[in-house]
Amino acid sequence: MTNMIDNIPRGDNFVEIVVRGADGEIKDRHYGKNSRVTTGQIGMMGLLYNPSVCNGTSLTPYNWSYIALSTNTNAVAYTDTVTTFSTTPGVEITTNGLGRKQAAYNAVNTAGSLNATGQSTLYASWTASGAGTIAMAGLFNSPTASAGVLGLEYSLTTPISYNNGDSVSLTWTLNQ
Repeated sequence: MTNMIDNIPRGDNFVEIVVRGADGEIKDRHYGKNSRVTTGQIGMMGLLYNPSVCNGTSLTPYNWSYIALSTNTNAVAYTDTVTTFSTTPGVEITTNGLGRKQAAYNAVNTAGSLNATGQSTLYASWTASGAGTIAMAGLFNSPTASAGVLGLEYSLTTPISYNNGDSVSLTWTLNQ
């Protein structure tokens, strides 16, 4: 099967969520463009224009490296926050082994020319210890459920179901 991440157009940011059964076979896969919410826009502008936000070694307070999953089926809105992500009509998933997780990070830069492109990926995987559904993913700056600043958000076109023993993986690809 072709890896959809390899075919991402530059400048767009995408999320891929894959659920595999205990046998390793893909049960469901969603792939789409993420949305940047107000707090994400403010944080990114802060990184560009506020030297106190980035001290060269850390991105405080916008170190978005924690991925959360939710059962929330609302459409993504520019004004979404951790509160709207984590509440009715769904909740942030904190059970069945699918709680908020710090993502592994990788960056690739084609430096060496003017207007060079770069790509970074955040990756996390979970093993389900129960059954449920995933309808949304969010990128946060806090390891604590229902806390922190929401930077990016992705709403699945249809929720993904998972069962005990299934693996869930999420790759967030950011292109510049």
